[in-house]
Amino acid sequence: MSHKVLLRLPAVDRPKADLTDPVEAGQGLDELISVCVDEVATWHALTAVCDKAKLLQLAIDEARARWELVEDRQDVEDIRRFARRWVLETQIRQEALRDLTDQVWAHGMRVGTDWAGEAIETADRLLTEGTELARRCHLDLGVPVPESLRAAPTTKQPKQAAATEASPGTKAPVTAPKASPTDVVTADSGA
Repeated sequence: MSHKVLLRLPAVDRPKADLTDPVEAGQGLDELISVCVDEVATWHALTAVCDKAKLLQLAIDEARARWELVEDRQDVEDIRRFARRWVLETQIRQEALRDLTDQVWAHGMRVGTDWAGEAIETADRLLTEGTELARRCHLDLGVPVPESLRAAPTTKQPKQAAATEASPGTKAPVTAPKASPTDVVTADSGA
């Protein structure tokens, strides 16, 4: 004999609301929302993402506050060293935030519901914002930006129609020439 756990949650629309709020508003138990355990696990994983995003912001604030102390103090090198340590802490916290976001994705993709999708979108937004803030903190305080905080290269693939041209007097398109790796000149190549 197998048993199935059914979860029913109140349709609450504000933080700290609970089952008593809709009941006191006159809603019956039949108006509760049915959810599965994996959906709840997805939202539970999102709480860890939210907590880590707050800790990331705290490290960013601490780094900036330490850096601002430089103007008011005589022990400038110590203050800058402590600020840099906090900047490095932002990387550690951002990487943990990324790992937690992956957990939200793992739970949410097992379920595939709109509600789980909302949790995934929220986690992605927090990760994107946190990554950008940590990157900006590194740049503003003169600390090299690690690979994990660099923006993913946006290589837009041209549509086939945009990459081809019709030769005059013909209907067949001619493929536009592509650059070879030897044609690319970088700032450090000496060219």
